[in-house]
Amino acid sequence: MCIVFIVFKIFSIDSGLFVIVSIGAITGSLLPDCDNEHAPMGSIIPLWLVLKHRTFTHSVFFILLSLLVCLINFYFGFGLFVGVVVHILSDMLTVMGCPLLYPISKRYISISRFKTGSSGEDFIRIFAFLLIIYEIFIS
Repeated sequence: MCIVFIVFKIFSIDSGLFVIVSIGAITGSLLPDCDNEHAPMGSIIPLWLVLKHRTFTHSVFFILLSLLVCLINFYFGFGLFVGVVVHILSDMLTVMGCPLLYPISKRYISISRFKTGSSGEDFIRIFAFLLIIYEIFIS
């Protein structure tokens, strides 16, 4: 949600659209893990039955698919796009990374060395929380 607040500021999105964009962003932040049977979205859209975790749903092509939703509802689609991008970028902060060009290339790209559940991940979570507090109460 921190990113949604920042996007609102950058693009001067009307606060009346906050709910629609936020629902899109929350959905988008969960959607890439529909390829994981233990993730909340995996029980709704069980792509884990046909895809390995962190493959197609963690690629540039999935990001482009999320943009197509903008043709149906721009604000929900925009939120969805932001959520998907933030999810994939966050996963790229882990040691495992993401295969951005899957299925063309199965090479996983990582931009950091944080391990899931580590103090580094906790730091990022606390930093994002503080940004939200700043956006709500100070700016």
